[in-house]
This record gives sequence, structure tokens and C-alpha cells, in this order.
Amino acid sequence: MIILDLTIFSIQKVGGISVVWSEYLKRLRAVGVDLEYLLLYPGNENRIASELDLSEYDVCTIKPRGVISKYLPFLLVGNRNDILHVSYYQWYPLYRGLKIVTLHDFMHEKYASFKSRILHNILKFLSLNSADVILCISEATKADLKIIYPNIYLKKDVRVIENAASDDFYFEAVSPVVKRNFLWVAGRSGYKNFKYALSLLSYLKKRGELYRLSVVGSELTCEEKKCAEFYDVLDLVKVYSNVSVTELRVMYSNALALLYLSKYEGFGLPILEAQKCLCPVVALRNPASIEVGRDSILYIDNDNEKDIDNVIKKITDSWLRDRIVKDGMKNSRRYDWNTSVKKVVDVYMEYQGLKNIGHT
Repeated sequence: MIILDLTIFSIQKVGGISVVWSEYLKRLRAVGVDLEYLLLYPGNENRIASELDLSEYDVCTIKPRGVISKYLPFLLVGNRNDILHVSYYQWYPLYRGLKIVTLHDFMHEKYASFKSRILHNILKFLSLNSADVILCISEATKADLKIIYPNIYLKKDVRVIENAASDDFYFEAVSPVVKRNFLWVAGRSGYKNFKYALSLLSYLKKRGELYRLSVVGSELTCEEKKCAEFYDVLDLVKVYSNVSVTELRVMYSNALALLYLSKYEGFGLPILEAQKCLCPVVALRNPASIEVGRDSILYIDNDNEKDIDNVIKKITDSWLRDRIVKDGMKNSRRYDWNTSVKKVVDVYMEYQGLKNIGHT
């Protein structure tokens, strides 16, 4: 039996990892037809999970994990022939079967506060160290694992199974005219570099060019408002909360470009979502963005005005923009959820002895 620990749905209300697991669940049953699945499913308010049809799975409802309880161990014993796939660094000290953990990133190790880093890192170490198989979502994440936990990297079966963009993302224009409107689809904490997006708007405003920024997420914090006021661009920023996939698709399709200015990512899913909607992507150079976007996205460096000028020229010139859009669409086709889920199922089947597949 394949046991899927879906704790992530009680830790997040929305979020990239929730999206990943929702895409898994849409396909696992159809791909792994010879496998039995049991979902450990928490009661939750996760909007992404609430839209899933789980009628083809056996579901065991578990208590949701909270701010404190998410650090506590699960006491599931299980059977030796079972495979447990953990959605988010949970620790099962008594579990007797094979354990798989999907490794998304090392954000906490690199950027979290000391208190958050210590608690999270202890749990992540215990989870990874007790795993038999670690599935990294990118080569960049695999490289981080090798550096941060070299002993774990050497002892475990480490594989790379990339994410992809949902089939719900495609071009859906509302107007044939591209407005002067950038899009922000990401968190806004320090390493996400939201401040740089505000400074970019300010730089363009001082040149006499007014560009707006649509932000998908929670309302601006007091600190973010003060920062926007400092750059004199608060009136140019509009926040959209509780955005549906349909609404986000339209926002991508009609944006001048996606600003993806994070200093660090485990993968970079919004890059592919935007490209499938024919939206150019402007990003900082980091290993994951370079791996996912290659030369199909426009790169800028922090506070490099020449880079900004070059980007504006390319995304507003119809011929140059068309070439960027075509390169982006071609790049997005390198990733496919059906292919990724098949790789996950192949791992399950290999370790259950149902298929003779060599390790990658």
C-alpha cells in the first residue's frame, strides 16, 4: 500500500507545495492503477485541497497540524511492505515500511529567522535522515542537499522529479492591448525581494513612465505600505486576494510581464505558469530560475538600471516581445505533470517490486 501523508494541506491554506500535491492527486490513481493508496488527509481550510475529487482514494481523516503540533512526531507504525510518501518533512520514528520524502527547497536554512530556522531544521533533518528515498524537485535543490546535508545525500537514494505547470494555465486575453501592468505571484518575505519590485516601479516613475503592479496574495503589511510610500509608488500597487486559477490565468495572459525577483527558489513554478499564458518573465539570476527558465526569461540584477532599461525595451517592442513569448512557450513544454507523476509512480512500483527500473 502507498500511504500519502497530506499534512501540507493543514500547514498551508494556499501555496506552491499544496499545488504540487494537488497535481499528484489528480493523476496518481490513473497512472498507478496497480497500486493501493491510502490518504492521511487532515481537516483543513486549504482552498486548493477543497477543490480536489478524492472519491477514487481510500481516505483516513487525521487531525490538522498547527503551529506547534506540526513539529511533533507521528506514531504510525505501518506494515513493512507499505510505502509512506511524506508531503512536508514530517517525522515517523516508529514507521517500519519504506519512507519517501519530497524535498522542495532550503529556504529556512538560508533565510529564516533563527528561531524558525532551528525548529524547522531539526524536523527537516529528522525527516530526511529517516527517509529511504528523497525526491528533489530540481537539480538546484539536489545540489543544495549535497552541500547542506552531505552525509544524507550520500546515504539515500536521491532523485530529481521536476514540477510542472497545471493544464489550467493557457493564454486567455481580455484585451488585445498589453497594459503597463506588471504581475507579482509569490510570497513577499525578505528573500522574495518584493522591495526590489517597488524600487523598479520608482525608477520608471522618475523617468516619467508609470507602470503598475498587480500583486496576488494577502494585503500589504504596514511595513510594505511604508516601503511603497518611501518609493512613492503606493498608488501604483494593487493587491488581489483569494484569486482563483481562472482569474490568475487571465492576469498572467494580460500582464506586461511577471516580476519574479526572488533571490532563492527550489523550483520556480510561476515561471512556467506565466509562460504557458504567453506572459514574459523577468527574474533574478538564481540556480533554480536559471534551471527552469534557461534563456527564455529576461534576467536582471539588483539595482542595475541598464538591465531594467533593456527589459522594458524588449517587453514593449512587439517584435522582441513576440520572440520572448514564443521562447517561453517552448520552454514550458519541457515540463509536464503527467511525466512527473509517472516518475513518482515508477519509484513506488520499483520499491514494491512491481517493475524493474534502475536508479537514476
